[in-house]
Amino acid sequence: MNGGETFEFVAAVAGVSIGLAALLLLAAVAVIGTWRASKHASESSVAAGRASLTVEELARRLADRTVAPTEDASRFAELHGEAAMLIQQQQQLQQMARGLLDTMAAESSQPAIGLDELESTINRLDTTVGEMAASLANLIRLLDRR
Repeated sequence: MNGGETFEFVAAVAGVSIGLAALLLLAAVAVIGTWRASKHASESSVAAGRASLTVEELARRLADRTVAPTEDASRFAELHGEAAMLIQQQQQLQQMARGLLDTMAAESSQPAIGLDELESTINRLDTTVGEMAASLANLIRLLDRR
């Protein structure tokens, strides 16, 4: 081997090493992104379960109470509207969680590209859960006034 061939061999080895290092870095980013997304999805799933239990408890409370038709008709209509809104928000939350998991599974080969989008989706999901909790608190206050 002369000096030119040795240089070409070393350059080829260096190129392959750099490519493998980049691939390793991309894999590490994918693992970290997937781990973070699964953690947020798990937390959102727990929050959705709690919200579901709260809505069921609210439904039981509403079913147990008797409402005077003349006096409480407007309150009952308001409570019914809020309960319907909460059920709709819960369904949206479940759909968002499913979409989040589907997105996470579909983009697992390219996680670095969608991490910002995934984080914004998780933030919207957290906001929705907060809105549901606030609505439930309002509904419980209305029920306690009765």
